Amino acid sequence: MKHQAKVWVGVISAFSISNPLLIHGELIHRYSFNDEAGDATGATLTDSVGGANGTVLGAGALFTGTGLELPGGNSNSAAYGDLPNNLISPHAAVTIEGWVTIDAGGNNWGRIFDFGSTQNDGSGGEITGPGNTNGGGTAGLDYFILTASRGGNYDQQRIEVRNEDPAGGGNTTIDSAVTTTFGNKVPFAVTWEDTGPGTSRINYWRDGVKLNIDAAVTSNLADLNDVNNWLGRSTWLNDGNLDATYDEFRIYDEALTGAQIEASRTAGPDTIVDLSDDPDNDGIPTVYEDLYDFLDPNDPNDAGLDEDSDDLTNLEEFEAGTILDDDDSDDDGLKDGEEINTHSTNPLEADSDGDGANDGVEVTDTTSNPNIADTDGDGINDGPELKGGLLPRDATASSPTMIHRYTFDDPAGPAVAGATVVDLIGGANGTIVGSGGNWTGGALAIPGGAGATADAAYVNLPNGLLSPLDHTTFEVWYTLRSSQNWGRLWDFGSSEGGEITTTMTGATQGQDYYICSASLGTNLGSQRHTIKNLDALAPGGGTGPVDGNEEPFDFANANEFDQEYHVVGVWTSDLNGGGQLTVYRDGVNQGTRTTTFTPRDINDVNNWLGRSNWTGDNYLHGDYNEFRIYSGAMNDAAVTNSFAAGPDVGPGGAALEITDITYNKNDDTFTLTFSSLPGRFYYVFSSTDLVDFSNEVEDLPSGGLQTTSGPFANPAPGSSRIFFRVTEE
Repeated sequence: MKHQAKVWVGVISAFSISNPLLIHGELIHRYSFNDEAGDATGATLTDSVGGANGTVLGAGALFTGTGLELPGGNSNSAAYGDLPNNLISPHAAVTIEGWVTIDAGGNNWGRIFDFGSTQNDGSGGEITGPGNTNGGGTAGLDYFILTASRGGNYDQQRIEVRNEDPAGGGNTTIDSAVTTTFGNKVPFAVTWEDTGPGTSRINYWRDGVKLNIDAAVTSNLADLNDVNNWLGRSTWLNDGNLDATYDEFRIYDEALTGAQIEASRTAGPDTIVDLSDDPDNDGIPTVYEDLYDFLDPNDPNDAGLDEDSDDLTNLEEFEAGTILDDDDSDDDGLKDGEEINTHSTNPLEADSDGDGANDGVEVTDTTSNPNIADTDGDGINDGPELKGGLLPRDATASSPTMIHRYTFDDPAGPAVAGATVVDLIGGANGTIVGSGGNWTGGALAIPGGAGATADAAYVNLPNGLLSPLDHTTFEVWYTLRSSQNWGRLWDFGSSEGGEITTTMTGATQGQDYYICSASLGTNLGSQRHTIKNLDALAPGGGTGPVDGNEEPFDFANANEFDQEYHVVGVWTSDLNGGGQLTVYRDGVNQGTRTTTFTPRDINDVNNWLGRSNWTGDNYLHGDYNEFRIYSGAMNDAAVTNSFAAGPDVGPGGAALEITDITYNKNDDTFTLTFSSLPGRFYYVFSSTDLVDFSNEVEDLPSGGLQTTSGPFANPAPGSSRIFFRVTEE
């Protein structure tokens, strides 16, 4: 048997189905590193196809006889491969293919390749040797990279395109998480192709598995200033050089298809596959037909057969990149032909729109569209809505359950250390820690200060408020009084050493956290909504990656001092280990990002308002008017409604207001009607001078959205005037 397992070969989209397959991508550069074993310092890296020879720069490189071994280490001295300038930018599409063995870790952000430029001082961004030879900065400006690690974690990788030379082009990041076994050879391929002016797309394979689909890039290949084209070194000069052995490195002038890449990977680094060899002219090259027993490279008729009865011919499956003898290549419950011909979904991706819901589920559940992540455009992706009991075609306001509410409406005066911060709904009362806090009568004012050394007031809420939840919404009304470095609106998680109960603890690093900061560092024009999972403890039972990689969403809004703002953070789970973060400012959706873990992964033992789990960050200097936690997700409409209602009104309610007063002169009684919220308790007071409201007339439970008090006897008989006040417990 030639075919004993699934062969994953390529990708399908509406574009690729309607266009003929490009059978032949031209190989334009090939580096095989098969020099005689020995010292490679200063050696030539021969391009056997294009003549664009490179050079080994730095110290410690060896030729093994079949590869180039780089030692890794500090970029000021360690060896790397320097290829000629402008290998990428003249083209409209390229494929970079190679075979590399990661020999060891220990070097942060080690690059498999990095083509681009570095901050310069008149040299155009080119670095001509180890260290910083151009006298400028050390940051990469333009680049097209594939890393062997994210930071020091070699089980995570990154592809990134940055277009900041000149500034303003932005960057696109594509992360993967594939276990690296040091000493094992890794085949890889990355395609980058223009799709229009200012747009392009990237696809990435590692060890025969496609790890992303058509990642959108907001620049073209021609925008890349590729003057530092390196193997094993980063255009960010402070990153470490890679400790690895290169067996083969190739560049093609086309974006190869999945089938072509699989054929080349199968042939190995020492063989160039002739992808145009098709003796029976059936559209399927010999190298591919040889993978399957039921295909014959000399029989053109087998191209029109349907081996797996999925309503696609063998030729159509080859062109689509689906598996010829598996009717459901992505195991989503839909046949490959049904996905392509009926639903226009991707037969190689179980969740075509990346919304957390399987294509088969979305097709079966006709309330959502498998090609639109957020069918109703309400700010919550379809997957979390389906799993949270919401309707993904209904954009009307969602109704999450408010489970904690802190209104900070204690009488004006000092908010001393140890004072209680009352939870009006859930009973999860918090505590003031530190000094300098004050109740204003309608808010809590905290003073700010240096995080590591100041005894500054903040709010410590009980442990475990976040981790039991699958979907949650945090909502806050706040006012800033001064700029504080990374001042936190909220920070729920843990720090080095776990739980912290005092101020002046020195600078420790946050381990787990869900945060929203009022500023990006000291930049008041930007804010951060982010999560991180570095603490292995997961009291909520989460199973997400404990990798320490922050998953931020930064957003930009002006922060004026002494002005109140409204921020809502929503974190939903797809119930498959991942989720979605969305943030709102003053009722406006600022944006969304996906997450690799959920609230249940957070070890929430430091649940703070106004303080950071990175305890060297400053305390917030400002006022809290109200803070709420919900079980469930607010959508766009719900946030808009809550912002309009303001901090004194719960969802679905109206401001507390006396709407009618009736006096019956026959029996000298009054009847009051006022707006209310279900499940609350109210007190009615009277006064004759608008100062002393100590006279309680009646206490009563809510009558719903409207409550009536009375009739009750005139509390001030004979008085020429009387005033009433209603308060909510």
